[in-house]
Amino acid sequence: MSHSGEKYLRRMTGQILDALVASVLAKAKGGTVEVATLRSVAEALKSNPEFDAFYGHAYDHLVEAIEKDSRLEMRRNALGRLMVHPLAQLFNEERLDRSLLPNLFHFLQLSLGEQLEHYAEACADIVQVLKLEKGEDFEWDTFYAHPDARAIQAKVLWTIAKAFKNFDARREWFVKLMQYHPSSISLGAHMFIPVPKPLGNEAPAPFGKAEFCTLFQALFAPLHDLPPAERAHLHSALDDFDQKRFDRFMLDLAACGV
Repeated sequence: MSHSGEKYLRRMTGQILDALVASVLAKAKGGTVEVATLRSVAEALKSNPEFDAFYGHAYDHLVEAIEKDSRLEMRRNALGRLMVHPLAQLFNEERLDRSLLPNLFHFLQLSLGEQLEHYAEACADIVQVLKLEKGEDFEWDTFYAHPDARAIQAKVLWTIAKAFKNFDARREWFVKLMQYHPSSISLGAHMFIPVPKPLGNEAPAPFGKAEFCTLFQALFAPLHDLPPAERAHLHSALDDFDQKRFDRFMLDLAACGV
């Protein structure tokens, strides 16, 4: 949890302890309190309805802090930033909702399997070298344009394209995956808290075939209409690249939504 989340949790606990001390002092006789009295005060505080609003507010704040930490971790992830970069304009223009990002990252995890860690480490190494070279002048666009980063991006996209051999069936699977909204958030091994429903019964961001087409066409834009030299460089980085298979995928994608 972030530093702000930890501070809030500490402050919340402090307020509960203050309420306990105040209640105990109100029942103290001669400056002492029997253990039985202490226990009865604690039990009374547990069932006190006046705390319901406090607990509800604290719960919502903690869930928000957890989700914010999750988004920040995604942004710190160089591989994640590399793959999401082609979608930036869609998010900025609100043509896609940023709440879809956790499911998109889950899709990348499912698609890459054990390769995910390898690509993530390789991207982190590239960023580290660039930051040492550029210092304060480092910009993420430099990373996105780096030949090694572009090669990793091409490998990830080719892995995804291969999984879409049966395009329509795979598209339906992806849409269902993106429509999934978890009912809980993991805090660690065997520890989960339920996710509260959006305020005002706000509906989750829609995701259907149209959104799939928008997302995938932007996701694969880095491999579209490449200069011959760059195309040859990226293809050489793909050990099992099949031009006909890739062209078939790109044709299916171009016809998506038509």
